[in-house]
Amino acid sequence: MPKHLGPPLTEGQYQLIAHPLRIRILHALSSGELTAAQVADHLGETRGNVHYHIQKLNAGGLVEVTRTEPNGGILERYYRAATARFRGPKQPDEPRDARAVETWLERTTAEVDMLLETFEALLGVWERVGSAEPEQAETWRVTVRFERVASADDDDRVDGAPSGTGS
Repeated sequence: MPKHLGPPLTEGQYQLIAHPLRIRILHALSSGELTAAQVADHLGETRGNVHYHIQKLNAGGLVEVTRTEPNGGILERYYRAATARFRGPKQPDEPRDARAVETWLERTTAEVDMLLETFEALLGVWERVGSAEPEQAETWRVTVRFERVASADDDDRVDGAPSGTGS
């Protein structure tokens, strides 16, 4: 498995990332360390809301405090995501040698269709190229799957709070 994925998520961690704002936060923190205020400004969300969700992600082991710095009488914490790509909890019927990577994105249906076309083009390249070591090659089934898990119209609740709120 690629090193950037780490161990599979626990069920609790998997539930933590089910919130759309938390995924956006993880993506923002995967490119470098930021304070909660910087993440909020970047995402156009309220600072309190982002701080609430960062604390949940931190408690779940999905983000970490990288450093603290004094700033005008307060101690600013800088956070970084462990990764924004995951391995979900192992499923009972999943083959032992299965390889998977997962992320959650907020995109329109048209954007997802474009992303799927990109994957299809990449698979086409790999379908045309033979193995560099054919005597050791094995047959692998490759599946690219997109699922809509939430939309702006959904009334989903995470941790007892409506989506988009931190209370």
